[in-house]
Amino acid sequence: MKTTTRLDVIDNDNGLISVTYHGKEIRGWYYHDDDERRVKMLAAREFTEGWYEGYRAGLDWSEQTVVAGIEKLFSSPTTQ
Repeated sequence: MKTTTRLDVIDNDNGLISVTYHGKEIRGWYYHDDDERRVKMLAAREFTEGWYEGYRAGLDWSEQTVVAGIEKLFSSPTTQ
């Protein structure tokens, strides 16, 4: 089974920009005019960049730290 990390940024052209993950809204911004829409769209893009950075950091953490911790656990003698 393939897992996707794709986020969708959607502007409904009626005052709402939302970020969805697997079809569910995880963050949204309301706007009232075009200038505010531009600012909110930048915020949505920053949010998605942060999401991907966090996801990649989580992969690094799980692949490197957890494996190293397990190896350390099984390679050191137990003191009980």
